[in-house]
Amino acid sequence: MKGRVKWWCEEKKYGFIEYNETDLFAHLEENEKSTIIENQEIEFTVEEKNNSTYLHILKIVEN
Repeated sequence: MKGRVKWWCEEKKYGFIEYNETDLFAHLEENEKSTIIENQEIEFTVEEKNNSTYLHILKIVEN
């Protein structure tokens, strides 16, 4: 899946990814080194687990 970073807080490593007119919450783990900025295109997967939706960022798409 591909989406665009709608809003991101680099300090706290979380934000929202826009996908099919829906905003998905995303959070990077402390050990993840990615730098994410608003309007970047990213590839990700979504996992449903324990009645929650988890977004896993796979990579940042280079323009």
